[in-house]
Amino acid sequence: MIVTDNAAFRLHCILKEIFNSKDNDKLFDIWSRVLQAQNKDRSIVYKRLSYVTSLPEKISDQINRHNNINKDLYLSWQNNVSKLLNFNNLDTNWSGIKNWIPAESMTALQFCSEKLSESIENKEIDDGEISQLILDAEELLKEIENSGLDSKSKSFVEERLNGVISALKNCSIYGPKAFETEFEHAVGSIALHEELVDNIARSSFREKFWAVMGRFATVISISTAICITAPEQIQKYLGPPSQENEAVIERTIENQDSVKENVQIIENREEDIIIEV
Repeated sequence: MIVTDNAAFRLHCILKEIFNSKDNDKLFDIWSRVLQAQNKDRSIVYKRLSYVTSLPEKISDQINRHNNINKDLYLSWQNNVSKLLNFNNLDTNWSGIKNWIPAESMTALQFCSEKLSESIENKEIDDGEISQLILDAEELLKEIENSGLDSKSKSFVEERLNGVISALKNCSIYGPKAFETEFEHAVGSIALHEELVDNIARSSFREKFWAVMGRFATVISISTAICITAPEQIQKYLGPPSQENEAVIERTIENQDSVKENVQIIENREEDIIIEV
């Protein structure tokens, strides 16, 4: 299965999972399963369901940009899906709501997915590749934990890596773009601490660390700002940005203010974290 940034495709897949429910299942329990909320954590369910409820509007905005199509037909699923996504129905049994979304609504949503795949560039990752990336990252976490890296640096690196792993595990909900953002944040924040980069280079896990980071970068094509602003030691491992970004890179080099702005965004996110190396 392919995981994509196509919002209609992701919503269609999520709804298909919901239909694999038993009549006496509560909608809250169904969402806990579909949205992968461990221990049915209510805060996680609410957070992820809130995101899912935002998808119909996003899809509608993208469909409405098209001309010469029957938008009422394409978006005929909206009212039915909105009822299912209503938080007030979380205590309702599946038997009482399973008919809210007829087959016609699912077909219309699929049409939206196909239309958006034609007109919008979407990142796509195979779920088998995602599983392998998660496995590699979790093995790396174990090596970092058992390494001689000082505790504050270790905590810093582990926190960033856990953020990337979480984004990977939830790609089917948030899409590859969320993984890309979290990865760039991780690399960018590490790049701002040159002594930490040096310490990683001297660590027992250095080869595995940069091998995993390199695979992440290959999968999602790292951003222009990270390619340019990261220390050479990091660039060597991550490799060059994708060819499609070369023109953007040339413009960015000419306009150093945009590079500084991207770095400042990362610095602002890290302003309360001090690493002693």
